[in-house]
Amino acid sequence: MTWQDAYRILELSNPKTIEEVREAYSIQVKAWHPDRRGEAGEEKMAEINVAYELLRAGTIQHLAALDLVYNGVISDHRKAIREFDELDLVSQDMLIAQTDKLELFQWFVRAHLEDSSGKLSHEGAQTEAEAADAVNQPLA
Repeated sequence: MTWQDAYRILELSNPKTIEEVREAYSIQVKAWHPDRRGEAGEEKMAEINVAYELLRAGTIQHLAALDLVYNGVISDHRKAIREFDELDLVSQDMLIAQTDKLELFQWFVRAHLEDSSGKLSHEGAQTEAEAADAVNQPLA
């Protein structure tokens, strides 16, 4: 789900505060509660809940999820580098340079997620949602 999808689902145009997001969520929950809408309400409530989770997450939670995505992207790049070893060295060099930039950005992201001992706050998370939950940053 994109930010735009979440805004559309919660009927928000450009919220400035978490209170605006909470208010929109409350309105949608009241309008689409399954006790009022039955099965259609259950499906819509699932969408509403996902949209709310996305919009209420803090910066650190998003960084933790992004770090997990970068793990996958960098892992795929490294695999491609190995595969290109005997196929095309020019393309391999391009992949190496690209991977270098990705790793640099991930280093920046991780600098915000490590404690003083160097341990990642979301270590062991398998999904983006688990990574976001693991950092336990209080809402603004």
